Amino acid sequence: MPSKSRSDSRSGPAGARARSRAADDSMRGTLRPAGGAPRAWSALLASAMFACYVALAPHVSGDKDASEFTLVLATGGVLHPTGYPIFTLLGHAFVVLAHALGAGFPFAANLWVACGAGVALFLLHRLALRVLPASDALSGAERFLLAALPVVVLGFNPVWMVECTMVEVHSWQMVWACGAALVLVDLLDALEQGGPRVPRLAWRMAGWGCLCGLGGAHHTTSVFLAGGMTLALAVALARARRLHAWVPLAWLAAGVVPLLSYAYVGYRAFHPGDAFLWPPLEPNAGSVIAHVTASAYHMYLGRWAPGHTQLAWLRMYLLPFLLPGLALLAFQWFGARGARRLALGGLLLGALAQIVFTFRYGVPDPDAYFLPPLVVALLAVVPAGAGLLARLRANRPGLALATSAVVVLLGFWSVMHFRMLEVRRDALTRADTYFHSMWSQIPDGYALVLWPRDEFVMLKEYQRFYGEKPNLDVQCTSMLFYARPRALFQEKYGFDPLALVDRAHLAAPVRPEFLIGQQDSPEQAHQYALVHQCLAERSKIPVVAFDPPRPTSVLPGLAAPESLLRAPL
Repeated sequence: MPSKSRSDSRSGPAGARARSRAADDSMRGTLRPAGGAPRAWSALLASAMFACYVALAPHVSGDKDASEFTLVLATGGVLHPTGYPIFTLLGHAFVVLAHALGAGFPFAANLWVACGAGVALFLLHRLALRVLPASDALSGAERFLLAALPVVVLGFNPVWMVECTMVEVHSWQMVWACGAALVLVDLLDALEQGGPRVPRLAWRMAGWGCLCGLGGAHHTTSVFLAGGMTLALAVALARARRLHAWVPLAWLAAGVVPLLSYAYVGYRAFHPGDAFLWPPLEPNAGSVIAHVTASAYHMYLGRWAPGHTQLAWLRMYLLPFLLPGLALLAFQWFGARGARRLALGGLLLGALAQIVFTFRYGVPDPDAYFLPPLVVALLAVVPAGAGLLARLRANRPGLALATSAVVVLLGFWSVMHFRMLEVRRDALTRADTYFHSMWSQIPDGYALVLWPRDEFVMLKEYQRFYGEKPNLDVQCTSMLFYARPRALFQEKYGFDPLALVDRAHLAAPVRPEFLIGQQDSPEQAHQYALVHQCLAERSKIPVVAFDPPRPTSVLPGLAAPESLLRAPL
């Protein structure tokens, strides 16, 4: 039967139905796209997003752990468990170079995660192109725009934008996630097309194991996506009759190689130099093992305890995309076959496993742990958009209306959240100015400065980066409950900072002058107040309460002067 002409096949209702069927058929088989957008287009899109993040990145350290990250990356130290050695080593080189080129250390650290975001979005766009239907019905420009949908939706999601503009590990975790998914797609395509004859299989399997190990060396939760994708790869190998006994051994052996980077944590524990290390880390094997296995965080397992802001963000920015996206992806998986079915199934399984874990991990700020599942959920938009485009092509008014609606919604989404992050950037800058003004009011003499918040490292930044008030000893109350900081304090000052944390004092009323900061529970606030009382009464030098927005003050104690140190509110 003679084929239809090109014009006949691309116009009219019959042609539209044929293209729709072709798109549906292509969704069930290979993941290799036909006529994908050039890499330069993906790089241009990712560069534009990177420029947005650079504009939104504050030139100061932000809240939570940002000061710790900045100080560690600037000095080549060790972060809180698990230590994130590869992130630290590469980030240290980047931050030192950026600082040498004129960037301040906090801005350089924020640039490091902005670069990770740009690379992640480039890989996400290439991955989205791979899940598009392998059909000639879509032009290169249409493929580019469809694949850009998840990039823009994720790129301007506030949860993601915070991780890309204030130093944390999650933007580089998404580099690994999207890169590993792309490698998986290539492997599945090779097995689908080559069957039992896949060239360089041993090297490919070793590479996959190394890639999974790299994810584990960066962030422990990578095990969930790695597990789902590896299961999909194992099924593909079994179907191609290539799942030999040596394959899992190759995965394990190669996976160990990136994990050797954790030796850096041990090296730094015994050779700290002038680098900033997580204070509880001790120079012994037991402490190093406990650090890299995050044993101190096991207490969070088995519960769900996000803060109020986190719950609000979960409802506004995560669940509305996660739930429908994963449901749509499950529907696409059900109708797929071959390499596409395995790839979608592996990603879906890994995303669901991470969601289950996150809902059983009781940290107060779990939102970033939903980002890998969010990326998987957003991938479902791409083939769905391709199918809708094929159906609307013959209906020009409908196509114009749908296109206009998408452009308006994405524009509103982008502008609204860009402005939100601008406000946040300016607020962080003002907060740093305020904290520094309070810090400046403390005399440059010998004193203990207590700030029972994660941001206490910000004061150490002022000392390290600006050489300010080197004689002040900045302490965070929570750290004194760890063995090493407690022992070092006792060795330096001659008394145990937890001496009053006993049954008798815990049964007595709390003295309000020793309540500094907002704690997670009344019990914790009582314990902290007893530590502050102990320091104020037994220290031979003044003990300063750094408790924004309250005025900085000297705690009343046996050795403390009567004057108050104040900063303007």
